Amino acid sequence: MSGFTTLSHEVQDGILVVTLNRSEHLNAFTFEMADERAGAHVR
Repeated sequence: MSGFTTLSHEVQDGILVVTLNRSEHLNAFTFEMADERAGAHVR
């Protein structure tokens, strides 16, 4: 899960936590975020 520009992530207690990372735009959801979220998974 690297190379994301609008999301950040970490694993906490075995749970993947995905955080919106567009604070300059009040975290408004975009198509790019949707694409990145669809690719967010742990291998």
